[in-house]
Parts: sequence; C-alpha cells; structure tokens
Amino acid sequence: MKYYHIAIMLLLMLTTACADNKGKQEENISNDLEKIDSQKGEFNPGYMNDAANSHLAVSVVYANNQFTLIPAAAELRPGRPPYFLNDTSKPFVVRFKDAANKIVGSYSFLNPGLTRACEGKNPEFSIRDSVRFDILIPNNRTISNIEISNNGKPLTSFQLPPVRTNSDTTAIKPQ
Repeated sequence: MKYYHIAIMLLLMLTTACADNKGKQEENISNDLEKIDSQKGEFNPGYMNDAANSHLAVSVVYANNQFTLIPAAAELRPGRPPYFLNDTSKPFVVRFKDAANKIVGSYSFLNPGLTRACEGKNPEFSIRDSVRFDILIPNNRTISNIEISNNGKPLTSFQLPPVRTNSDTTAIKPQ
C-alpha cells in the first residue's frame, strides 16, 4: 500500500513535468514566430519587376570534365541569385571578375553532374557524364569574365555574353 502511493505521486510529478515542458516549447515557438514576423517587412508586388532585384543566367554544358559556354545571350531573370555569395567551401568555384581581372564575387557548388535518387530509405548518388545547367550571376554590370575552378585548379574562363534585352523574353528592364 505504501508503494502504491509513491508510484501515484511519481506518476503525477512526471505528468506535470511533461505538461510544463510542452507549454514552454509552445511558448518558445510562439516567440520565434513573432520574431520572424517582425523581420519580414511588407509584401512588395513590384519586387520582381525591379532590375536591382534581378540576376543574370548563362547556360553551360559540362561534359568530359570540361565546361563549355552555350553561345547565347545572358538572360536577365527576376529575383536575386538563390545562393550565398563568396561561399567557396565546395569543390567547384565560380568567380566573377571585372575587366581588370579583379574578383567581384564568387560562389561554389558540388560536381555539376551530381544526381540524387530519393527513392528508398538511403538516397543514391551518381555523376552524369554530361549535363547542362545555368550559372547564376549577380546583376552587376562590372562583371565581364567568369572563371570556374575545381579544388583550386582553374578549369575554364569565358567572357560574359551580352545581356538579352528583348522585352518579349524578360519581365524586367535591364539596369
């Protein structure tokens, strides 16, 4: 009988502790959401039409361990580039240079031919022999050259092609 009362008391204490912990978690989530909401600012429908909030894209083919620029104009796209500038932590690094060959910015990525199959419990990775992809470039008119390197070894460099200004193919006006 004595142990029966002790067991009930322990059960009540655990239940109360779990309920308090859940309440604190919900309070922390509410505080975090309020903090995020206070930082987001107001919605601006003109954001995507503003050239200051745009980037350029050039198409590149990666085959036989070589990068080849697809001969076409650089495409002006709405929105900022979706990556962190000046991140060179991954093996392939893209550097943007001005006419004096000074680095204006850079970003890095894994092997461009890397593909991932998400089926099953364990994702599988493979590297394709050839792939076409876009290099995204900040809309900075001082950029004139693009250099790609792998683990610090320069692979290729090319001049930035002219920007396509055809109003039928772009939603924003160039700077």
